[in-house]
Amino acid sequence: MYLHKPKVVMVAQVDLGGNQAVYPQDHIAFKNVTVGAYTVLRNGMTVLLGTAPGKDDLGRIRYMLMDKLYPTNVMIVSRFSQGIGDGEGTLIENTYITVWEEYRLWAKIPRMNGGVVYKDAQWWAFENAANPPPVANAGVGIAGTIDGTGKMTVHFAMGNSFKWSLSAGLAGGYTAQISQWLWETPTGTIINGGNPTTSQSIDVQFLPGFHYVYLTVWGQAYPQGEENKHTASVPVFVRDPANDLSTTAFHITNHNQTLAGVEITAEFFNAIPRTEYPDGGMMMMWDDAMTYSYDNREHMQFIGWHHRDNATIAAEETATLHSTSLTFLSVGRKLETMPGFSMVLGSDPAESNNWSLAAIPSMFYYFWFILFWHSTALEITDLRIESNELLFYEFVILGSDRSNLYEQINSICQKIAPDHYFTVHRTGVMQMVADPMIMTQTERDIDKFVRDAWTDDDWTEISFAYQRAPKVNQIRTMSMLSGKTFDIVNGKKELKIIACVAPGEANGQGEQYLEVNERMAKSQSALNAAEGNRYARMNARYERFSITLPYDKIDKIYDISLMHWVTLTINAANTTERELPVRFTAQKGVIWEISYQYEYSESGLVRMVTVQWEMETIGKPAQTTVLWPDSPAPAMLEARQQEIEANA
Repeated sequence: MYLHKPKVVMVAQVDLGGNQAVYPQDHIAFKNVTVGAYTVLRNGMTVLLGTAPGKDDLGRIRYMLMDKLYPTNVMIVSRFSQGIGDGEGTLIENTYITVWEEYRLWAKIPRMNGGVVYKDAQWWAFENAANPPPVANAGVGIAGTIDGTGKMTVHFAMGNSFKWSLSAGLAGGYTAQISQWLWETPTGTIINGGNPTTSQSIDVQFLPGFHYVYLTVWGQAYPQGEENKHTASVPVFVRDPANDLSTTAFHITNHNQTLAGVEITAEFFNAIPRTEYPDGGMMMMWDDAMTYSYDNREHMQFIGWHHRDNATIAAEETATLHSTSLTFLSVGRKLETMPGFSMVLGSDPAESNNWSLAAIPSMFYYFWFILFWHSTALEITDLRIESNELLFYEFVILGSDRSNLYEQINSICQKIAPDHYFTVHRTGVMQMVADPMIMTQTERDIDKFVRDAWTDDDWTEISFAYQRAPKVNQIRTMSMLSGKTFDIVNGKKELKIIACVAPGEANGQGEQYLEVNERMAKSQSALNAAEGNRYARMNARYERFSITLPYDKIDKIYDISLMHWVTLTINAANTTERELPVRFTAQKGVIWEISYQYEYSESGLVRMVTVQWEMETIGKPAQTTVLWPDSPAPAMLEARQQEIEANA
């Protein structure tokens, strides 16, 4: 495990010129630079305000690179109100500004001024809406141990980077054809890849210590000379066992992964002062016993950021005992703690310079829009397309309510037929993945494969609940039809709405009746298939299985964020007193959660894993139906219709 010690790249003092600070503020005049220089600052670095160099007792904010518009004695930062917390600041003459070379997850706060919307408090829609910036995907961070040369070689590739283009047509405006890029390796040596502006992949050799690699990609040039670009940073830590800078005296007390990402709590036995290991700092954990090479990251178990401390102090007869545990969250779990803001996007291919109208109204664009303009997530990790379906789902008008950033995206993902989830790999890669339980059989066979298989020789304990009685008697679903076309009714534009009922007009025996609204489907048959599978799933006889098995029995490079199948076999000899009514031979299912248990003893470390596994269910397609007159119009559809009429 490596706990990051941020490097100080600049120290200066606040220069108010004898005036009082006015809040909110988005720039800081400075003087008396004693460490570093303004020219080395990069977008996204952390800015500390304090009563002494290195202190943050007057607040912490984010540096924003907009130096083309301001003099070099003025630092542009994220807009802040007066305070001392993260995202706040207090400016006092001659107090200190310290800038760290580190990149963490920040929320980008939008604002409105005089009826004009600004993203990240600074960026207006001019050209940013008409020509959306590209995305630099340089790969996730890596940590490892030096080889026999005393160095470590790492492979970087930009092939997952992408930009937006109206000429891409049905592919949601998405294209991987980046034509201009730049690799920067300030403390590494490129040994393969040649020119950093023409090589799509490079091999970089690093000495022991911590390093950053940067990839900048360009889309198209702005009319007034500004460049449409995006930069991502990749952390690299190289361990030298003879001079070990990583934190090794720790025990893991909690290690849990859900589709949103990973949470780890570790108890430490050596000093970890905040002056060296600051609040919110980065942590990297890897398994050095796993085989890994310069071109893969399979040994990486976690990359995340400190979230909270858990400490105890106990007075005993022999001594006062104390312990400290730190909890770390990966990027997805961190997004769950960050503010989201209500928003609506309409579709208009001819529109530019308007944040509320999208020329590329694909679902994937909507998710990118939230992540890019409302957070720094895309500056510290990759966003990839796992399900191409999202490129072909187009909306007329789409909105999401104020929530945390993760839920704002995930809630919209789950409204698509078939359901999708916003998932995050243990290394931090963000993706939108289709739920195999809602897919049609054809889609399941094409898109999903068996990643791991467990038999009686693997698992040590299984517990489950079985119930034949159904839980739901009927599901009635209304959905918007994907696309940018309207129905014309009495001379007015109306959204195309389709509906279905599962299992059919005759209700089942379950207790609950559900009406599902706010959905989007590409066709009536797609909606019917998804809702039929949903009905079967909600009435499944088995709840999720809890399966415990040794760590060595699982596929260590498998990650639940991909939602691949894992099969389970329970032989007849191991059946319960009441026999299993389903034949459990290579029965397919999906893992929703993994909890790792660590047992430390004198003889070594023993790791066990407990997973929550859901058995595959398949339902008959729902029955097509007309909009039912006895149900009120769903609030979302009614609100969207009003917005359509207003915009028309």
